Amino acid sequence: MSDTEVDATAARIVGSFYQALLTGLMVQSLVRPDAMPTGADLAEAVRRVTEGEVLGPYGQERGAAARAEDGA
Repeated sequence: MSDTEVDATAARIVGSFYQALLTGLMVQSLVRPDAMPTGADLAEAVRRVTEGEVLGPYGQERGAAARAEDGA
């Protein structure tokens, strides 16, 4: 899909996400440059978020238990 085929709402939402990510990295580089995430760290974070594994296996177990308690 070309970028001209994306609707304005999707472009605004995704653009806002990237802007927030970039701003956060810039601030972190000023405040604590020694703690900057590597490209590999950021790629792993994106993978975990998109696959629903943000907290890892322990977090998934807790999440599944909470969903079961809620009847989901």
